[in-house]
Amino acid sequence: MQNAVLSYGLGVDSTAILLRWIYEPSTRPCPLDRITVITAMTGDEFADTNRDVTNHILPLLRKHGIRYVQVARHGAKEADGITVLSDTTSPESLYIEGDYKLSDELASSGVLPSFSGAHVCSQKFKAWVLEKWLDEHYDETEYGHAFGYSADEPSRVAKSEEAFRVRNVAFGFSADEMGRVDRAREYDTSQRHGFYPLVAWGWDRQTCIDYILEITGVMWSKSTCHFCPFSHTKHNLVILQTRHIEHPAQTAEALMLERMSLSLNPRGQLYRSETLMEMTTRACNIEALSLFQQALESNSWAIYRIRRIYGAKAGTENDDTPKKGTVQRAVETVSRHAAEQDAIGSLIETSSKSGWDIHQSQHGITYAYAIRRAEGYPAREEYFVAAPERVKDKTRYGIDYFNAKWNTEQYALEFSAA
Repeated sequence: MQNAVLSYGLGVDSTAILLRWIYEPSTRPCPLDRITVITAMTGDEFADTNRDVTNHILPLLRKHGIRYVQVARHGAKEADGITVLSDTTSPESLYIEGDYKLSDELASSGVLPSFSGAHVCSQKFKAWVLEKWLDEHYDETEYGHAFGYSADEPSRVAKSEEAFRVRNVAFGFSADEMGRVDRAREYDTSQRHGFYPLVAWGWDRQTCIDYILEITGVMWSKSTCHFCPFSHTKHNLVILQTRHIEHPAQTAEALMLERMSLSLNPRGQLYRSETLMEMTTRACNIEALSLFQQALESNSWAIYRIRRIYGAKAGTENDDTPKKGTVQRAVETVSRHAAEQDAIGSLIETSSKSGWDIHQSQHGITYAYAIRRAEGYPAREEYFVAAPERVKDKTRYGIDYFNAKWNTEQYALEFSAA
């Protein structure tokens, strides 16, 4: 193989591949000076990942003159392109903060990554960024492209494979994923050849962990954003709680993201089985809770108007009841206030005058419903909520389009700023 690219996700599997290539020359796909290591930065990795990679991996890259490219998304739109944070054979710093961060997008929209369905955040902030750089730098160059996934991550492998399938990029599947390997090989091109280090070595995740520990003396942590819903698993729960305690500021940031998401969607909690607030409270993470409370108190507040249109699609032959279709949401700021008590007071006063239905959730968030969603589809709902002033007014196709679809009585807004 003339050239190789390793997508370095900073975590266990790709770190094990990189270390073995460095320390065991016979395992290399090509000389080290023909290997490019590339990382797509989301901007929201845990701080211990920054520490471990900076202390143990960057010195090795410098010592062996291995090209290391760090890239990130530059903006919300693909037209904004990508930012090359660093491209060097002597990296001194890990640009873990990225450029346009995933948390920037989540904060401005008041949403969290979904714990069901496709890993859209990974596709947008990692897969697209990597393929964009590869398109620009390896368009005419023959190379092999390796990804590191271990044997106990089949769901992650499947989603990543699908994300890159349209660009003909293969993955580093493990030994028990030979079916996927065979299918992925169908997407080889004259320039890009897939190869699978962990499959060839027969390594699972525990083997990778043990190898890294032997080389570096570090029990390597999972690469993940500090607000990732997929990190909350039965086997990883204690590790996650410990990590949250070690990084209270990042946990507080995640708590704020969850608070905003729950404000705009009562079902918008971070984890499937519980909220991050419930987990943080149960773990007695006092410092993170204190930092979160300080952020709530120091933030200006707003009252948001939330409207949703639930579309309908035809039922089946056996059940012709309309099913849930596309959901459209409009978020509008209707008033701004200096503090939480001012915003909530204004919300309750206006709701009383308008006859709106006040509801306080188990999360301590007060909603004022102007329209409750009826059973079945199509349907609509409208409510007002007080929350920190962080979310931008937003609807997918513009407010005029949404209002035309809404097509119902407009409610007078009588909120006054404090």
